[in-house]
Amino acid sequence: MNHWKIDELDFFHFDHDRDRLNYNILITAGQIKNQFMDLLSPSDLTLTQFQVLQILDLQNGKAISTLHLRAQMLDKMSDTPKIVARLLKKGLVIKHTSGSDRRLVDIFLSEAGKNLLEQVLTSMREPRAYSFPLSQKEVHTLDQLLNKIRLTPPKKKRSYRKKIN
Repeated sequence: MNHWKIDELDFFHFDHDRDRLNYNILITAGQIKNQFMDLLSPSDLTLTQFQVLQILDLQNGKAISTLHLRAQMLDKMSDTPKIVARLLKKGLVIKHTSGSDRRLVDIFLSEAGKNLLEQVLTSMREPRAYSFPLSQKEVHTLDQLLNKIRLTPPKKKRSYRKKIN
């Protein structure tokens, strides 16, 4: 029985290698995101909830406001108060009104949140967690290339509008 692996990119015509690369990165990111969500499903966490727990864990027990939390998230348009409310309901975070400004809310990671985060991170470290057919050297090289893409500021676009005096 023959199993053929089809490359979805072969169905498209790209005029430039960079166009193919951009589309390839988008497709690959979607596949990785799906694998990641599958890993999260037993813990009953969404991707954004997991990210909030990770950000809180990096605070080393210090409080962070929902405003600062949103600034560190991948999706800056996330409804941070709603995400925090859901995590609060699950007992994974602790919420305190700021003493200096009652409009600000300080968020901490609860002990249950720390434990769940550690369980998820442990399961992610298992060899079968992701299906990446890459050697350690290839993983390192790919990581460096993706960092180079992500950390390079975009070029300014030229404005072709005529200035009116």
